[in-house]
Amino acid sequence: MTRPAPGTTTGRVWETADKISEKLGSPATREQVAEALGDTMNSSTVATQYGKWRRYYGLPRIRKVTEATPAVEGASTEAPAQEASEAPEGEEETTVEEENA
Repeated sequence: MTRPAPGTTTGRVWETADKISEKLGSPATREQVAEALGDTMNSSTVATQYGKWRRYYGLPRIRKVTEATPAVEGASTEAPAQEASEAPEGEEETTVEEENA
């Protein structure tokens, strides 16, 4: 991956992320970069270029973990328990060890 040319639309995102990171002494967040650029740039461009900037510097991806909420009030957010499957009538159930023997 190559760095965008300075002064270009995409390059401005990288330059802003670099400046914020240097000032903080740690990698800038996407929100900080977007806030610094304000309404001067499309938010999707900022998000995309911020991700590329992180990959360029070998920074790990940031994934926000959200708690699952049930679609129906009172419903469980856990997956239903799987019941043991039974072999079809007339066939004997075998295990992997038995099949490999």
